[in-house]
Amino acid sequence: MHAEQTNKILQYTTFISQYFSEGIQLSIATVIIPIYLIEKGYSIQITTIVAGLVMIPWTIKFIFGWFVDRFQKLGRKPFVIYGGIISSISLFLLTFIDPTFSLILFQIILIMGHCGVSLIDVSVDSWAIETTTKTERGKLNGMMMSGLFLGLATGASSLSYIANQYGYPSSFLIASIAIAALIILPLITPYIKQTNIKQDIHKILIKECKKNKTTLLLIILPIISINSGILTLAIPLFLKMQFTFTIASIGFTTTIFTIGRIIGSLLFGTISDTYGRKQTLITIIIATILLTILIPSSNEQTIIPIYATLGVLNGALFTILLALCMDITNKKIGATEFSILISVMNLGELLGETTSGSLIATIGFNKMFLFAGWIMGPGLLLFIFYKEKIQKTT
Repeated sequence: MHAEQTNKILQYTTFISQYFSEGIQLSIATVIIPIYLIEKGYSIQITTIVAGLVMIPWTIKFIFGWFVDRFQKLGRKPFVIYGGIISSISLFLLTFIDPTFSLILFQIILIMGHCGVSLIDVSVDSWAIETTTKTERGKLNGMMMSGLFLGLATGASSLSYIANQYGYPSSFLIASIAIAALIILPLITPYIKQTNIKQDIHKILIKECKKNKTTLLLIILPIISINSGILTLAIPLFLKMQFTFTIASIGFTTTIFTIGRIIGSLLFGTISDTYGRKQTLITIIIATILLTILIPSSNEQTIIPIYATLGVLNGALFTILLALCMDITNKKIGATEFSILISVMNLGELLGETTSGSLIATIGFNKMFLFAGWIMGPGLLLFIFYKEKIQKTT
């Protein structure tokens, strides 16, 4: 029993550490890269497109998921390690590429890095689905998302400081070393391979997608996540262009937002285990809409508490959505089905991120934030039709 508990702790630590690794990569894409390109003289439209396009691997996670399930006999663990290696190498390569020399090559290497973390993501998620129960998934997702947001906070604060003091290539190098070091944990974590695996992935998947809950979530997830995609890139740019914050100040403010995400993920993940995902989500979505439409009326003093509170709500939102997706995922095709659900959710984020620059240029920051609040409305209404059976924790 003691050995089993030790393995469980080590397993949880591995999951959290790999989500931390994802957070470092995302901090590069959402905080460092946009400001880097602006300082290099690129327009806001080009900047948000480049930063947004790194979400492409996240929208095709189902391909990585199918691949991991297809070679399930190898286990989930090797793919976590391969993803870490790809992610680390890509950041190392970025230290030698100036975007003004070749923006396309710069973009390709960025996307390659996010292919690595997407592989980490689907492998860790399917590993978690295999080894956990429904009553612990809210808490577990809260812990994993906290790891992600802690990685974002660490990246936004420390890497922006390094970029400011020693140059952007140095920040890429440090991030590469950090991600490489985190590969050690999955290497030492025990993993029991599944045996006698004979299944028709496509047949099971078609059956699962015909279920009402799955169909409804496939519609809701991309709509709900557009708001997050817009805010992720637009608020740092809003701070830079509206209030003239420096890269260091933006990094610090983004860290506060990310700390809020950690609090939200830890707190509301456990709450959703007890009181149900649906009601908790509805409350969070309403609060997010109200705060988003308050951003245009903010000033240098009020934008930070609004941003921090949005962080709490954002962390809670995605933690519970992930737990909800895990709840309905068939363990037999855990990597494939779960990654499809998350891919469509990420598609909404990609749409929000890649269009945010054009929205800013055409309708301005104020109307764009109003739109970001409004777009969550249809998803909120659709959640009324989602039927949930609350399973009591023991």
